[in-house]
Amino acid sequence: MAEIGIAAYLGEEQAIKEICLKKLKKKNAFSKETAKTIEEIGINQYEKNALKQLIKKGEVNEHNGRYYVSCKGKHC
Repeated sequence: MAEIGIAAYLGEEQAIKEICLKKLKKKNAFSKETAKTIEEIGINQYEKNALKQLIKKGEVNEHNGRYYVSCKGKHC
């Protein structure tokens, strides 16, 4: 039973990351010049943690409190 709970949590976590990426793409945040703030993107409290993880993984970049998608990976 515990494995199902872990899998569900990991699935939800991945889904939240995907939501963050979609929001960034929808706002055309693809470079330092087009980077957006958390407010402009519409990131909520739950998504902030996922955004931090995406930054650590190199899928999202942060520049002066603004965020944009790093289009070097498969997610673009």
